[in-house]
Amino acid sequence: SVEEDTVRRRVVRVRTSVANPQTFEERIQLTGTVEAVNDITISAEAGGRVGYVANLGTEVVSGTLVARFDERVMKSQAAAAEAEYRLAEDTFRRQEALYADSVISALEFDNARTRRDQTAANHAQAQKMLDDTQLKSPITGRVEAKYVEEGELVSPGTPVVRIVDTRNVKIRAGVPERYAADIAEGA
Repeated sequence: SVEEDTVRRRVVRVRTSVANPQTFEERIQLTGTVEAVNDITISAEAGGRVGYVANLGTEVVSGTLVARFDERVMKSQAAAAEAEYRLAEDTFRRQEALYADSVISALEFDNARTRRDQTAANHAQAQKMLDDTQLKSPITGRVEAKYVEEGELVSPGTPVVRIVDTRNVKIRAGVPERYAADIAEGA
């Protein structure tokens, strides 16, 4: 037939295969930052001359001494405040017995109690100031930054060391909008 002669037949070789279902994992590469969950800067609570500061890279556990200030003045103030408190407490006890026997007035007894309470507060404050000369790490980690050197004079609030706990970190990365619908928590 004439029609058949004008239409050429083209033979194309085709290879086929059977598609089997498989799991498919799509991955995207993102750039992000790694941040420690516990990253703290410890500052001086008391002023003074730095007597000791932990070196960079030092591994510390919670409660480890990371810095110490000259404590001589604070020790003498704490000792004086303790002596005043002991004297006031002794005086109060003696006054209490005299008040019970109506030998002294209520006003004298109240003065002894007030003096005892004031010296107790002064002693507690002096002890806190002495304790503040020692900085201890509140977390386990590593000394990542050291802001002061031994012998340096610092005032309260001065940053001393930075401690970072790298055992638990979080990663921050931006996800392009086109993948936003495909990303789920935990991915």
